[in-house]
Amino acid sequence: MEEETINQYIERTPLPGEESGFPRIKGRRISVVDIVLWRQDGLSVAEITQEYDLSEEAVAAALAFYDQNKEEIDRYIEEGEAFFEAGLRSQEHDPIYLGMRARRQAILLRETNNSNRYGQ
Repeated sequence: MEEETINQYIERTPLPGEESGFPRIKGRRISVVDIVLWRQDGLSVAEITQEYDLSEEAVAAALAFYDQNKEEIDRYIEEGEAFFEAGLRSQEHDPIYLGMRARRQAILLRETNNSNRYGQ
């Protein structure tokens, strides 16, 4: 796909610490990273266009942008996964999270006991 066609559908939005900006579909909050991850998760181009109200051309432009900027987009994906994992690890010692998890487990246990008691 030609650069001009990609530029019809992809824009870079400011991102702290990034000179070039974060690539996304023009006028949408859907990033190139989102589309790449959806494809890696097994969604077809048709499913992405239908689920997220995008044109096939916009999805194709995002995938072409990825092909041309694979190292950059893969870095964004790796950083996002590391950020997510760090957040999960920080919750393991957060007293508020631990209290909420304990309450949720108690509710599930009560619901299980009630459904067993009443033969549901």
